[in-house]
Amino acid sequence: MKREQNFFVGTYRQSGSYVPEAKGKGLLSCTLHLETGEIRQEHVCEKPLNSTYLAKDEKGHLFAAGDNFENFGEVHVFSIEEDTSLMPIAAQTTFGTSSCHVACKKEGNRIFVSSYANGVLSQHIFDGVSLSPNPEILVYQGSGPNAERQTAAHIHQSVISPNGRWLYACDLGSDKIWLHDLYDSGNLKVKKGISVPAGSGPRHLVYHPQFPLVYVFCELDANLQTYQSDSETGDLELISEVSTLPENFTGQPAGAAIRIHPSGKTLYVSNRNHHSLTTFSLEGEGRPVLHSTFSIEGEEPRDFNIDPSGQWLLSANQNSNTIVPFRLDAQTGLPTGEQGPKFNCGTPVCILFN
Repeated sequence: MKREQNFFVGTYRQSGSYVPEAKGKGLLSCTLHLETGEIRQEHVCEKPLNSTYLAKDEKGHLFAAGDNFENFGEVHVFSIEEDTSLMPIAAQTTFGTSSCHVACKKEGNRIFVSSYANGVLSQHIFDGVSLSPNPEILVYQGSGPNAERQTAAHIHQSVISPNGRWLYACDLGSDKIWLHDLYDSGNLKVKKGISVPAGSGPRHLVYHPQFPLVYVFCELDANLQTYQSDSETGDLELISEVSTLPENFTGQPAGAAIRIHPSGKTLYVSNRNHHSLTTFSLEGEGRPVLHSTFSIEGEEPRDFNIDPSGQWLLSANQNSNTIVPFRLDAQTGLPTGEQGPKFNCGTPVCILFN
């Protein structure tokens, strides 16, 4: 039985307007002990300066989005070496500010970077050796009713559908999920904008592994929306919406990450200002039913991830500079109430299992 699992952690090394106290060391390669939950750091890569999100392909390449605040961000490509260290291959500007997410086709040949501040989605072509010189740039337009957060488009994430045809871009600023057809000559074109409830601010979405369902987690109201998806047309139809915060919460909602347990039976979301994780059982045909909410034993869980064996959930607590492991029931995906040793890590903001 496998006893250890490799994973990568993106951190902020540079302080800026929305990360005032960055304490990160770089892009970390770490090991999780699957029996104890203990975390061990293996390697550090100093690029990009601020690693906001990570993705990998089937050929052993790691892609990292790099945030340079008011300056254009970057996308970096690495090969994952046998000792789990990272070897830089290529880097390129995103022409977007506050670059916050990266996604890739399974083959790794098309990379998509979302840049929040100026509403840009960039497509980068990787041939296994280098990036093509001119990335394709798509600039979105729109706004929403929240006068502080929705005066313009703010792209937070892009996700490729399981059949590889559709690319969805979550636009917090205009309450839209933009739909693109990846079969359309390889170019980035908007097929349509799918509206979500006004003022919700869609941040991240995930697909159910068995059912044609898409779950959207919204930052501005911390609501979880469930959509029926059509693989032929790419359309999404809203079928339910539920709050992820306790009724007695009086602070500002700030939904962050969303993940589904490998079993497909449980869904988790993180709330940054409530410093918590909320668990939903995916009952019947995948409809979410609230199970529990628990503290992340730190501050601002910007991201978290679940190891492939389904035994541990790791919470990246940005403002308390820790990663906290929580033990899960591998069969049901539900929390057991146990946790592993806290791992000290400066400004962790994303986690990807290898």
